[in-house]
Amino acid sequence: MALAAYRPILRTPGLKGLMAASTVARMPVGFETLGIVLLVRAATGSFALAGAAAAAMFAVAALTSAPLGRLIDRFGQIRVLVPAAAWHAVALIALAVAGTLDASAGGLIALSALTGVLPPISSCQRAILASLYSGPQLQSAYALESIVQEAVFTGGPLIATIAAAAAGPSAALYVAAVLSPAGTLWFTQTRLSRAWRGAHADRRGGGAMRTPGVRLMFVFAILAAVSFGGFEVAVTAFAREQGSPNTAGLFLASWAIGSAVGGLLYGARTWRNAPDVQISRVALVCAVGFVPAAAAPNLWVLAPMAAIAGLAIAPLLSLVYTLIGELAPAGMVTEAFAWLNVAFPIGIGAGAALSGVVADGPGARTAIALTSIGVGLGALALIRWTAALTRPPAAAATGSPDGDGDDGVAERVS
Repeated sequence: MALAAYRPILRTPGLKGLMAASTVARMPVGFETLGIVLLVRAATGSFALAGAAAAAMFAVAALTSAPLGRLIDRFGQIRVLVPAAAWHAVALIALAVAGTLDASAGGLIALSALTGVLPPISSCQRAILASLYSGPQLQSAYALESIVQEAVFTGGPLIATIAAAAAGPSAALYVAAVLSPAGTLWFTQTRLSRAWRGAHADRRGGGAMRTPGVRLMFVFAILAAVSFGGFEVAVTAFAREQGSPNTAGLFLASWAIGSAVGGLLYGARTWRNAPDVQISRVALVCAVGFVPAAAAPNLWVLAPMAAIAGLAIAPLLSLVYTLIGELAPAGMVTEAFAWLNVAFPIGIGAGAALSGVVADGPGARTAIALTSIGVGLGALALIRWTAALTRPPAAAATGSPDGDGDDGVAERVS
């Protein structure tokens, strides 16, 4: 396996520290929702209210992601990330305290909503990567980023479970209130974050969504996330039907491991076709990959099938990030990436809800089979409007650690 493709990326001065800091800062994203659900459920006795609290958090996150990204493009990372992280930590602590003081359900939901102001670390890291690399190296860098993201969503729930078991439902939120600002401060003090500058942006025509390609990727991200959210619920329902509801996390971990392996293999290769050609094909492979899991007769067979279903996810996300970075108007790359933070929660929520309805009706196997529809429709949309994925001729640098544009990693390492 040509893992040598990663060596020049990992040799980039400061990159390992940047990724380590972003992992710490983003780890709470992998378990805050579970922490909120556990806390509100314990305080109110209602899963409906717990779900409403989580939904309130997602709604605020969706509303604030793009504006925060726009501010970062204009004012830099540290001036936006640090206040956002401080707000987030205070809101988490307030919610945790309220949960132990018999606060009203309305108060808990309101405080949960306030936790939705999240420092957009992932968008900032992708903007930095877009300024450091180009071509195949950028795709390999985004593959690494996808693997880090899988680690967050694999390890996060484990942290929440351990914290809640050791010290009660509020413990996970206290842990998040420490990790988020600590990781964010570490991230903003890395050499790459401190040096990054957004390019000048002409906003007379609107923000990043004025570009057809960014709009198409936004729609595709929603449709793909419908599949991701639906599969998570469908697998949980299948484990319940098999009489082992508490084992669902193991099969979701298998799914995440499959994604990480796929991302590692994908990023290690240099691909002949451009990202705008690859993405619809990888999306179709991703759609087909969900189907074998529906035929699993038991949980033992589901484990490898879930891994197969995950193989194309990290490569697909890597291509999404690559195209967003290429298609974003000059000086608006962080905002463009932030729109993905709006799209994914919308799609995941819709997919989870639809999959739950199907699982309660025809059953979990049907829900798993239907999971492929979202990303499949997204692939068809990409094929239909593929012209929108052509990079605009006037596309300029997406921001640079030294303010001089995108020179590629070779010059920066040498």
